[in-house]
Amino acid sequence: MKIRTPLLPLAALGLLTVLTACGSATTGTTTAESTPSSSSVAATSAPSSPTGSPAPTSASPSPSVTAPQPTVQEVEPHPSVSATPEPAPTGTVVTVEPTASAPAPAVTGRQLASSAAGVAVCNYDQLYIEAAVAEGGGAAGSRYITLTFNNTGSTNCTMSGYPAVHYVNAAGQQVGAAAANATEWSSSGGVITPGSSLTATLRETRAQLYGDTCQSVSAAGYSIQAPGSSQALVLNFAAEACSNPAVAQLSVGAVGATP
Repeated sequence: MKIRTPLLPLAALGLLTVLTACGSATTGTTTAESTPSSSSVAATSAPSSPTGSPAPTSASPSPSVTAPQPTVQEVEPHPSVSATPEPAPTGTVVTVEPTASAPAPAVTGRQLASSAAGVAVCNYDQLYIEAAVAEGGGAAGSRYITLTFNNTGSTNCTMSGYPAVHYVNAAGQQVGAAAANATEWSSSGGVITPGSSLTATLRETRAQLYGDTCQSVSAAGYSIQAPGSSQALVLNFAAEACSNPAVAQLSVGAVGATP
């Protein structure tokens, strides 16, 4: 006859073990902590990471490099102040002296010369000059003075061109501007035989017509130089003259011309 061993205490012990394990997992009791094993204490006492200075990283971070951006400035073009000088011309400068074959300058009425017939020009030492106001002559504001050139010499002489005329004071000094040539009164002149004469007309504008610009003074007369003559003669003939040389108060026609 077989004896059956009761299994209840073993079954009860197994159930208790299961309950104990379940209870520790569920309630979080410190059964394992209250009785830790030596391996568990060692694992617990060791820090999770070593203390001290942090270990260097495997590679240092590269410094950030920023490329410099070029600064762009817009500049309007301006012309250069200093211009490039032009190169000086090179070469040899030749000065040409006049020769006898060079054409002679034109002869004016105031130069000493001889006519084609060999007659000498009238010079001051054989002339006598007279002046007279022309009757009814001259436009409004001016007067005409007839200048008469008398040949007092013993030979013929020729005269052509424009006389040189200007005012003089009592000391014989020039006053104002010289007479301009009245080109509208032109003539070729002529030969003056002894005792005869040729005339020229002097036009004189009245001084008061120029106002303050005239700078009016009293003149003692005129200095008259016949065309081609070497010297002037003074003709005593009182007049009111403009002392301002910028005022052209006088003009004279060519010898032999009639206004």
